[in-house]
Formats: sequence, C-alpha cells, structure tokens
Amino acid sequence: MSLMFPYSPGDQFKRADMHDLIGGSFRHGMTKCNGGNDYLLFHDPKNSKKFGYDKWEGKQADGSFHYSGQGTLGNQKLTRANMGLIKANEQGIPIHLIESLNGTCTYLGQYILGDPTFSVEKAPDVKGHVERDIFVFKLVPIANYMDADLSLHLNGRVEGATTFWVPPTFETILLSDPANSRKQIDRVENKLQAEFGGYLISNGHEVLTHSFSFEGLRGTLKPDFWIPCLGLVVEAKPSNAREFIRLAIGQVLDYANLSKLEGNPMIPAILVPNRPTADLCSLINDLGITMIFRNRNNQFEIHPAK
Repeated sequence: MSLMFPYSPGDQFKRADMHDLIGGSFRHGMTKCNGGNDYLLFHDPKNSKKFGYDKWEGKQADGSFHYSGQGTLGNQKLTRANMGLIKANEQGIPIHLIESLNGTCTYLGQYILGDPTFSVEKAPDVKGHVERDIFVFKLVPIANYMDADLSLHLNGRVEGATTFWVPPTFETILLSDPANSRKQIDRVENKLQAEFGGYLISNGHEVLTHSFSFEGLRGTLKPDFWIPCLGLVVEAKPSNAREFIRLAIGQVLDYANLSKLEGNPMIPAILVPNRPTADLCSLINDLGITMIFRNRNNQFEIHPAK
C-alpha cells in the first residue's frame, strides 16, 4: 500500500530513515519508491564535483534546476534510471528532489521535467580522463517546492554584463533537420534579429547584448538586444501571433525589471515581423512597451508607448 509522500519542503532527515519509510534504492541517485508512486532524485554537491557534473548541476537563473543523468563511465544512455525519469514524468508520477550533504537529506520539493526535457553536455568520466556525453535534465518546480531565495531581487543581487552584439546565424540552421518545426521557428527569428541589428548599425546605433546573473545561481538571462542609445531592452519573436506576443510581454517586462534592479533601467521593447492586431497593440502600449515591426514597405518602425 502506498503512502502520501511524508515530507514537506525544508524537512531534514537521514536517507536510511526515508527508505525505511517509503522504500527505494539506497545506492542510486535516481529511484522509484512508495510502490512506484513516487520518483526520487538525490543531488549531492560533493559527488557532483567528483564526477564533473558541478559545471551543469544546480539551480539556474531561470528558476529551473539542472540535474545530471545516471552513468559514470562512457556516454550516458537513455536507459534504466534516465528513461525511468522520463517515463515517470510522462505518467504523472511525482518527482521529488532531495539534497544530500554530509549525511543529511533536505527535501527541496516536487518538480516536473521542463522544455527541453534534457540537453546533452560534456563531462569527464569517473576517472577524470575522457570527455563523454551526459544528460542534463531540466527540472521545473511546481506548487510544493522550497525556494531559499524568494527575497533574491529585494536583496539587490542582480548583476549585468554587456558585450558587443553578434548577428545570429540563420542560413544553415535547417540543413541538419529540415522537418524540425522548432528549427524553422528559430531560423525565422534569427533572420529577423540579424536584419534588425543591421538596420540599427546602418543608422549609427551601437548594438549590444546584455546578460543578467544572480548570486548563487548558474546560467544567465539574455535579452535579444540591449540598445543604450535608445534606452531599449528588446525581446524578438518570429511572429505577431497572440501566443508569441504573450510570451514576449512576460519576458521583456522581466528584463526591464531586472535592468531596474541592476541600477541601469531600460525601456521594454518587442520586435516582431509585422504589426500585431489592434487589441494587442493597445495592450502593449498600455504596458509601456515599445513596439518594433516592419511596415508595408518592409522598413522597420519603432513605436514608443504613448
């Protein structure tokens, strides 16, 4: 008979006591438990460093948690526990993340796999010699999770770094997999970015990129354009369809907020190929977001919010 998962975020316990209560393998970092009704992931920062996973693992700037797959020799494979994690997610089995450090476990909460489910990265084998492929799963926290950094932004721990803008590639992006719709979307967006960047440069504007980082978190958040002379932070999307506008609004308002917290406030702007519908234009304007799109003459127009 299965039990309700017995821990709440922040609870600390010994691993042996937990296994006595709900079962599961004591030896592995990924294991089913509770009669197959829960899936456990153990994150040990010391072991992560030992196996070269520390470059990838841990809490990320976007709020996700990156977790390395199972297998310490040779390329990791989508079998056994790695496939078990994917199937648990597909079947709606709760996935629980637990930090294990110096003999004490801390329950971090319940997660699901994000999009993309995983990336393939490089790490040394257990002997530290050969570079190999490992899976780095993207875990996204859901309702019941522990976040020790809820006051992150209030504490002002946001830092930014600016570099020169480099046009994204788009000509060859479909060659490896022409049927991949995600790559088609990427190609359209990259082409739009490259052309808008060229337009800015031809008009004498300095075009930069900017990265936001957070103390204690891995990774960065990067808007598509950082244009100091216009005071704009820009998020580009490949279409003016509602689903893309909604995504752009959330992202660019976050970037604008981060720029303010960093002490370098910028005006949010959205770049799309064509003018959005009237109701979306009104919404964008009401939110104080600048609109950038091509007119009927294929020229870029920049429309500040009124």
